[in-house]
Amino acid sequence: MNIGMYRAVAGCIVQQERLDAASMNMANSSTIGYKAIRLSLGFNNDVVQVDRKNIDFTEGGRQDTRNKLDLALDGDGFFVVQTSRGPAYTRKGNFSLNAQGELVTQEGMPVLGQNGPVKITGHDIHISADGTIRADGRRVDKLRLATFRRPYPFDTRSGSLFFPDPATGAQEEPAKGAVVQQGQIELSNVNLMKEMVRLIEISTSYESCQKVIQTVDEMDQKIINETNKM
Repeated sequence: MNIGMYRAVAGCIVQQERLDAASMNMANSSTIGYKAIRLSLGFNNDVVQVDRKNIDFTEGGRQDTRNKLDLALDGDGFFVVQTSRGPAYTRKGNFSLNAQGELVTQEGMPVLGQNGPVKITGHDIHISADGTIRADGRRVDKLRLATFRRPYPFDTRSGSLFFPDPATGAQEEPAKGAVVQQGQIELSNVNLMKEMVRLIEISTSYESCQKVIQTVDEMDQKIINETNKM
């Protein structure tokens, strides 16, 4: 493969990855607590490539719900939930109670407190700014609010549920600065209009790469045909 073709193919691969990221962001523009995926581009021997996939942890907007089990976090921090892979971290705080009285995510994963999975018995539920949970005036538990040193050591497989990459060796720390807002949810931080503009730009770049590939291929074929005539 000549260098022109190689660069064009590499460009198409990069644009496809950008397209996948933008499509994922647009599909989750209404997902509670979703964090947008961003790509960092670089060059290797003058050939463009994706250096890193990053998660944009900019806070999303807020929406008042008046639901006492809807929680948002102001500041640096995450709710901790229990999964089959171990603890996971999220800012998607539209929680509910299951039949056993456990506080769970919409996917049924238990929300963790200082004493393990949070279990609430009672009707008048109040969750204070520091995560202390009271039901009918009685202290039940305190939410396990956690954070990590930046840059966060999370993988990019999900935009609202995050797992630390074991290779980083990062350790969870208490989110001392996080403030719990009861009766609110954090919205997706995707700016849909910007993503649509980005999608148009990516599509144009992808088409340009394809045209270069076609042109180089036609030139190579012409050279081969001329050589065969000699």
